[in-house]
Amino acid sequence: MEILSTVKGIYGLILVGFLGFFVAKEYDLEFIAEQLSKTEESLGYYKEYEKKQIEQKIIDDYIYEDDDDVDDYENGNSTDFMEGIELTGTKIDHDEAWRKLDEKMKNRVKYLRRTCQMRRKIQNLIDADDFDGLLKLHEQIYDLNKDDETPLQCNPPSFSKKKNQARFIKGRRQSHTDIFHEPNLNLTICLPPKCGTTNWQNALASLTGKHGRAQIPRLHPDDYADNSFAKKISKLKVLNTRNPFQRLVSAWRDKFHVKHNPRRQGYFLPSIRVFEGPYEKPEQFSCSFEAFASSRAANPSEFVNNRHWRTVHWECSPCHFEYDLILHLEDVDLEYDYAWEKIADIKPVLRQQYANSPMAKHHPSWYWRNVPKDVAKKIYMIYFMDLAGLGYSPEECMRYVNSASEADVLSLENIVKARSNLNHPELYMNQSYLHEICY
Repeated sequence: MEILSTVKGIYGLILVGFLGFFVAKEYDLEFIAEQLSKTEESLGYYKEYEKKQIEQKIIDDYIYEDDDDVDDYENGNSTDFMEGIELTGTKIDHDEAWRKLDEKMKNRVKYLRRTCQMRRKIQNLIDADDFDGLLKLHEQIYDLNKDDETPLQCNPPSFSKKKNQARFIKGRRQSHTDIFHEPNLNLTICLPPKCGTTNWQNALASLTGKHGRAQIPRLHPDDYADNSFAKKISKLKVLNTRNPFQRLVSAWRDKFHVKHNPRRQGYFLPSIRVFEGPYEKPEQFSCSFEAFASSRAANPSEFVNNRHWRTVHWECSPCHFEYDLILHLEDVDLEYDYAWEKIADIKPVLRQQYANSPMAKHHPSWYWRNVPKDVAKKIYMIYFMDLAGLGYSPEECMRYVNSASEADVLSLENIVKARSNLNHPELYMNQSYLHEICY
């Protein structure tokens, strides 16, 4: 609307100017008519541009609903985040524990490379809904006595309709980028939500005397379409992640608390409540965790979900972007110091944010004890690239699956109903073409 108003104003000034010249002295009427015609054409062009902008906004709302609070993640407070952060140059001892950790870090890079090499095979197993086949492949990836396989071709998604292809490409390119670059450290780091991201952003900002979470430059998706740009600007590329089974619990506890973002909750709750019946919803939450997990299992497409519980594979593009270091939030006490020894000579002291975390009261699998087993298996499949590719062993994953109850809720009827309750269900009823790991 602003563009159109500006153009109308300019058009009016031009018209007044021409009339002024015409009144002041004899002027070329044909010239005036020609210029007015050109101006009218320009006005028509901007009307069409404005129309396309509005249409694009509608499309954006259809395919990529992500209504995060401005202050929730993007913007940092300008005064209070420095409190409690101090710098230290302490080095950790290179003892036997350090050497074991160093070996574990190197193995994670191997697991990621192997997983990325098998994307087409993984995609076929996901398409076939083959949980047992994926688990077996997971075990093969983690068998370090086994030689690496020849990389398989990873074909891009095949679409029956051009509009679906355009929607996928647009959504992928406009994905909220969680890859940051700190030029003073030559460090590129992916910090997806619900993985200790705020602490890392605060720590990085503190090194340059800045405050808050929004101070670290964020890369554009075009910057990591291939690995060449990142290699030029980075001496180290780090991915900070979290076990998806834990990350989902954290996302639910944070984003579905009754005091948090009612607009976002309202977008997802109609789909979530399809599964709510048998569960006890905690008083302080707008839905139960069991229903939330069931809805996520019924809606595997990244496009339908908020970035706080989209896959890290989607957020960080680890198969396109060669990371040197993969860190687990679960082991932050050990791995934070290890990482900073690689990053810089001094490091900010991590605030003790996690010492009193509600997640520490139980092993995180405790939260999955009432989740139906078919849901837990589907979550494993949705997040397979995060689990197998980023260093979570088959045994660790099965602890969550085995904790689940024997109930089944993912009937076709429930899935259809859950998807029908989404905004614009005509776009999301068939999510198979949007649930792709090969892109």
